[in-house]
Amino acid sequence: MVISKQKIKAKYQSGAKYYDLYVWLYRLIGFRIEAYRSRAIELLHLQQRDCAVATAVGPAGIRAPSTIHFGG
Repeated sequence: MVISKQKIKAKYQSGAKYYDLYVWLYRLIGFRIEAYRSRAIELLHLQQRDCAVATAVGPAGIRAPSTIHFGG
Protein backbone atom coordinates (compact mmCIF):
# COMPACT_ATOMS: atom_id res chain seq x y z
CA MET A 1 0.00 0.00 0.00
CA VAL A 2 1.44 3.34 -1.06
CA ILE A 3 0.31 6.54 0.60
CA SER A 4 0.36 9.70 -1.49
CA LYS A 5 2.37 12.76 -0.53
CA GLN A 6 -0.85 14.72 -0.23
CA LYS A 7 -2.29 12.30 2.34
CA ILE A 8 0.93 12.34 4.36
CA LYS A 9 1.03 16.14 4.28
CA ALA A 10 -2.63 16.38 5.31
CA LYS A 11 -2.06 13.98 8.24
CA TYR A 12 0.99 15.97 9.35
CA GLN A 13 -0.85 19.28 9.17
CA SER A 14 -3.91 17.98 11.03
CA GLY A 15 -1.73 16.78 13.93
CA ALA A 16 0.58 19.79 13.92
CA LYS A 17 -2.41 22.12 14.16
CA TYR A 18 -3.21 20.87 17.67
CA TYR A 19 0.21 19.70 18.89
CA ASP A 20 0.84 22.70 21.19
CA LEU A 21 -2.64 22.32 22.68
CA TYR A 22 -2.04 18.60 23.36
CA VAL A 23 1.28 19.33 25.05
CA TRP A 24 -0.27 22.09 27.17
CA LEU A 25 -3.15 19.82 28.23
CA TYR A 26 -0.77 16.98 29.11
CA ARG A 27 1.24 19.37 31.29
CA LEU A 28 -1.94 20.69 32.89
CA ILE A 29 -2.85 17.19 34.09
CA GLY A 30 0.66 16.52 35.34
CA PHE A 31 2.25 14.69 32.41
CA ARG A 32 5.89 15.84 32.57
CA ILE A 33 7.09 15.23 29.02
CA GLU A 34 10.60 16.69 29.40
CA ALA A 35 11.19 14.87 32.69
CA TYR A 36 10.15 11.53 31.19
CA ARG A 37 12.34 12.10 28.14
CA SER A 38 15.32 13.02 30.34
CA ARG A 39 14.77 9.97 32.55
CA ALA A 40 14.65 7.69 29.50
CA ILE A 41 18.02 9.07 28.37
CA GLU A 42 19.47 8.53 31.87
CA LEU A 43 18.33 4.90 31.83
CA LEU A 44 20.36 4.28 28.68
CA HIS A 45 23.55 4.70 30.77
CA LEU A 46 25.33 6.38 27.87
CA GLN A 47 29.08 6.72 28.11
CA GLN A 48 31.48 9.31 26.71
CA ARG A 49 31.21 9.52 22.89
CA ASP A 50 27.81 7.77 22.89
CA CYS A 51 24.90 9.30 21.05
CA ALA A 52 21.12 8.97 21.35
CA VAL A 53 18.62 9.99 18.69
CA ALA A 54 14.95 10.52 19.52
CA THR A 55 12.68 10.06 16.51
CA ALA A 56 8.93 10.18 15.91
CA VAL A 57 8.21 12.16 19.03
CA GLY A 58 4.74 13.68 19.16
CA PRO A 59 1.58 12.98 17.19
CA ALA A 60 2.43 11.31 13.89
CA GLY A 61 6.15 11.94 14.47
CA ILE A 62 5.76 15.68 14.05
CA ARG A 63 8.73 16.73 16.13
CA ALA A 64 12.04 16.72 14.29
CA PRO A 65 14.56 14.15 15.49
CA SER A 66 16.78 15.37 18.31
CA THR A 67 20.28 14.14 19.02
CA ILE A 68 22.03 14.03 22.39
CA HIS A 69 25.82 13.65 22.42
CA PHE A 70 27.86 12.78 25.50
CA GLY A 71 31.40 14.12 25.71
CA GLY A 72 34.38 13.60 23.40
